[in-house]
Amino acid sequence: MRWRRPGPGGSEAEEGLRRGLQALAGRASASPDALERILARDTAPTPTPAVATDRRRLRLGVGAGVGVGVAAAVAAAAAVLALVLAPSPRPTRVVSSAPTVRALTPVAWVAGGRLHVAMPGRTPRTVAAAGQPENPEWSVDHHWLAYLDADHHQVHVAGPDGTGDRAVGPDGVGRGGYTWSPGGDQLAVVPRSGGVVVVSMPSGLETTVVAGAVPVESVAWSRDGGRLAYTTPAAPGRPAHVVVVTAGGGGSAQVVPLALPPGSDVLLAGWWPDGTGLIYWVDPGGSADALDNGLPLLSAPLAGGPSRLLAVTLVFHPWISWSPDGTRLLLVAGAGQSPATGKSLVVCDTAGTACRPLPQPAGTVALDAAWSPDGTEIALVRAPDIGPGHHVGPAWYAQRRLWVEAPDGSDAFTLAGGGAGVAQPVWSADGRSIGYSLGSGFEVIPVSGGHPTVIASGLTGGNDGTAGPDAAGKQPWGAAAVWGGRAGFESYGG
Repeated sequence: MRWRRPGPGGSEAEEGLRRGLQALAGRASASPDALERILARDTAPTPTPAVATDRRRLRLGVGAGVGVGVAAAVAAAAAVLALVLAPSPRPTRVVSSAPTVRALTPVAWVAGGRLHVAMPGRTPRTVAAAGQPENPEWSVDHHWLAYLDADHHQVHVAGPDGTGDRAVGPDGVGRGGYTWSPGGDQLAVVPRSGGVVVVSMPSGLETTVVAGAVPVESVAWSRDGGRLAYTTPAAPGRPAHVVVVTAGGGGSAQVVPLALPPGSDVLLAGWWPDGTGLIYWVDPGGSADALDNGLPLLSAPLAGGPSRLLAVTLVFHPWISWSPDGTRLLLVAGAGQSPATGKSLVVCDTAGTACRPLPQPAGTVALDAAWSPDGTEIALVRAPDIGPGHHVGPAWYAQRRLWVEAPDGSDAFTLAGGGAGVAQPVWSADGRSIGYSLGSGFEVIPVSGGHPTVIASGLTGGNDGTAGPDAAGKQPWGAAAVWGGRAGFESYGG
């Protein structure tokens, strides 16, 4: 941006305003936090529209009183000038009077061998779950909660407060697990004896969509909930099969033509959002060690055609997420079981024809990325990269911090007020708050920063009673929160 002197018809007031704005811009660009200190002189902040440029977004507040219109104009113009003139300034968010979080949609967790639920506006409660509960998962509309009774390998479904608990599936759950439809209150369960059963709630009706004699290793719903894809294990001399069926049963099955080496196993990571392709991991030799240390993630159309390598990733579904509009796929890439070594974010297009890594500070890892509801920002966790061969313990876990950035990696900043040891952030459905797990509990914080709202605290784990990482460091020992459905939880401010 260039300022021109006023022509013969220009006013002295315009020239004075120009000089004043240039002076403010010079002060604002003098140090990374100068702009924040200048604007902080205003009192009684009230929200104003965001000032936007191509790559920087500021949320500004200006004081009420005499000359508020001039102050707002000067502050806004100074912000724009500072962003244009300053050499790569630190992204700044000036906190205005953002509302606090008062209630949430249901959040569930397992701690101390018990299943707990926090409902909107209520005190968290312990649910009378069957056996040893594990792996709670909400239906997309939050009306139902599924969990595993690990003592009997049996899937249960209950209401959001734990009432109406019932066992589902004919004979317990197999390796393929269970997962809710993104299109409604239907739960796909892979029984131990094989096949796939779809349980419809609230009736509890169980429909066999894949015969029980078929061994199934993984299953994935299409985004509209109308179809299921499943994989069968490899056999001597042939690779695994990938098959698509209708979720309501009946109709013909479609074998997806994938070019796989003999003996290769396949695990599903999900569908293309438009339903015309799949993303999947390939385990060339069916090796458990390879499964633990990362596998190639590929993308292919259902109708056949070339498969495209996206990245090598761990087989961990929370580290794979589509943008809300379905045009971009966000991955935590990197081989090796430890999350503290060689992990970074990669963004791909729908078909995987273009993938690029996002920038990150040297000596760090990027983990647990989550899209904002409008797709304009990403919440993620950053921590030190400790290198191979080092123990991932509580000391490393405590250095994990919550960050927010644009989908291209620009405008990255630490969310002020977020706790130490952050894991698995998730956005509220309105995009105003982020919830996350800690080793000792769960919190929710406004995206503008500030003091978090504590949802649960006092959770511990491990033999020494301290907070630390489980699942090779990807999750905290105490517990990991399961926030509402896949669309995020709701926040209510006031």
